[in-house]
Amino acid sequence: MPSCFQLFEKKTNQIVSLSSVDDAICTEVLNTQPHPRFYGGNVFNWFDTIGFMIATGKPLGSQELRDHYLSSDIWAEEAPVIRQILDYMESKYTSRSFYSVKK
Repeated sequence: MPSCFQLFEKKTNQIVSLSSVDDAICTEVLNTQPHPRFYGGNVFNWFDTIGFMIATGKPLGSQELRDHYLSSDIWAEEAPVIRQILDYMESKYTSRSFYSVKK
């Protein structure tokens, strides 16, 4: 049973594509070009980290999500870039996680 998530634009409450979110994160936050296959360009794969935690039930904007990355010694080296990405995402989007049963 896969864990999934969607992001919604705060202004319009419309679903946004994750590739457009990645384009914005790469250009506006990470100052890099989006990679054709990997989220986060060559800087930080936000999808496999932050996205995974959102999919497993830690909503974007929650203290639980922020604490997971910013209060942990495991992520200490990456914390500055994670904080920038979280700040950006929280200012632009809300999230919804759900489970999808494959048949």
